[in-house]
Order: sequence, then C-alpha cells, then structure tokens
Amino acid sequence: MFPMELIATLILNGEIWPAYDGESFFANRAVNDNLITGSGIAMDNLKADLTVARSAMKRFKSDTGRLMRLVLDTILCPPELEEPFLELVTSTTVPGVTGGNVANPFKGWIKNVISLPDLSDTGDWYGFCTAFRLKPFIYQKRKDPTTVIDETQVKRNRKIEYSVEMRGNAGFAF
Repeated sequence: MFPMELIATLILNGEIWPAYDGESFFANRAVNDNLITGSGIAMDNLKADLTVARSAMKRFKSDTGRLMRLVLDTILCPPELEEPFLELVTSTTVPGVTGGNVANPFKGWIKNVISLPDLSDTGDWYGFCTAFRLKPFIYQKRKDPTTVIDETQVKRNRKIEYSVEMRGNAGFAF
C-alpha cells in the first residue's frame, strides 16, 4: 500500500512538482503536451476525451524527436468516474448508443481502470502507458518491510507493540 501512496502523492502534485526536465510533470508543452482539458463527464464526453488523449499519447516524442509510439492502457480516475470508464472499456457495444449493436472501439485497449479516492475534482482523470519499458513513475524499494517487535511492555502490561520498517521512494519518470 505504501508504494501506491507515494505514487498518489506524485499524481496529486504533478501540476506543481518538477519532473526530469524542470517543468511540472503534467504541463502544457510544445512537445508532449500531457495536460488536456476535458469536455465533461457524460459518456459522450468521456469517449471524445479518451480518443483525444490516446491520439496525443501516440504522438509523444523522445528528447531526440523520435516518435515513442506510446499507447494509453491505464486510466486513473476518481471513484465517481470508475463505473462509466469500466462500462466504456468493457462493453461489447458502444455505451449510450440506442437502436443497434455498434461495436465498441474502446474495448480491449484499456487494461486497467484504477480508482483513486484522493482525487478531489470529479472531472479529472489521468491516462498512462504502463506496458512500455519506460514507465510514467519509478518506485525504488531500498529496504524490504520487516516487522519490529517491542516486548518491553510484556511483563508490566501484557502488551506487545509492533511496527513495520521499510525504505523506498517514488519519482516521476517520463
């Protein structure tokens, strides 16, 4: 759970904290603009916004100007958008279309929909490519979790106090 808390902190501060290039991780840039304004939270808006985000990510370039060909495969959203996104990416037919069985073009290419209760704006969601070698975030485990037992209170209070120690940190990647 601790690694996810570190990653959540990065995401929540991604428009403020600098990334590898000195700019905010989520920022409007000339190259690799990864801050896209959504059109709303209705199903039609989510479909349109997901298409725009997927197209934008496919056009991301490396620092040498080469296309990276990233494919959006993970959505991180507030709990209010989890069900609409799950419906959008798992239905065999397009959600919200009446009078026909129109195949859902979104089915299959989003592998994960993750709900993050820390997101306070119910209209904000994030798309990531996690299947590529270069991940959006880095977590480095420096020391495995170990249980620490303090038995100094056993004779007096018949209590054993325990805790867990570990070391690790997270940061922005690309």
